[in-house]
Amino acid sequence: MAILHADKWHIEAYPDKDGHLKIFIKHEDGTEILTCDTDLGQPGEWVERFTTQAIENKYIISHLFTVKDKYTGGFYLWTLDQILAEINQNRSGPWIDYNESDWEEGWDNWCEGGTYTLIK
Repeated sequence: MAILHADKWHIEAYPDKDGHLKIFIKHEDGTEILTCDTDLGQPGEWVERFTTQAIENKYIISHLFTVKDKYTGGFYLWTLDQILAEINQNRSGPWIDYNESDWEEGWDNWCEGGTYTLIK
C-alpha cells in the first residue's frame, strides 16, 4: 500500500486480491472521494505507467515528508531536497553529499533524533 498526503488531500493506492490497482482520493473534509480501478494484469499503457522505475523515482522526488522539530514540537512538510539540504549542510573535508539513492542512511546517521525526527 502507498499513502500520500498532499496538502489537504489523502491518496491511498494498493492492489486488490485480483491484481487491480485501487486508488482512493479524498479531501480532508471528507466531501471529495474518488475511486479508480484498473487491471494491471493486462498489458497496455496503464501497466507501463504504474510499473516503471521512473514513476517510483518521481514519487520519491516529489513526495512530501513529515518532519517534527523536537524543540518546538512543530510539524513540517519537507521535500526530499529539503531533507538532503539538512543532511549535507555544514560538512567539510572529504564529505560526499548524500543523494536520492542513500538519503535514508544519511538521515539516520546525521539527523534523526537531533533537532528533527522523520515521521514515517
